[in-house]
Amino acid sequence: MSGCKSNPNILSCSNDSECIVVDSIEGLQYIPDINDECGCDTVATINSKYLELWETKRAEFKGKLKCDKWCKGLGLKDSYIAKCENKKCVLEFK
Repeated sequence: MSGCKSNPNILSCSNDSECIVVDSIEGLQYIPDINDECGCDTVATINSKYLELWETKRAEFKGKLKCDKWCKGLGLKDSYIAKCENKKCVLEFK
């Protein structure tokens, strides 16, 4: 599975209550492909009904992506809120 890029349902929403803030997958805000580079994002937002899939993929990809940089953990989950904008879950800094 190559992630949210090809599975828009994981980010789709109809209201704010469907979106949640989650820990990122190796610094990415989507389910990656094994060849993706790591990012610096420490949190992401998804539709809550995909939480189990997200956590499964986080475990699957931990330490397996081609990380070529080290990023400081700048964002804690409690520093953000998840909102539904234009039918897509988005992060907003508190």
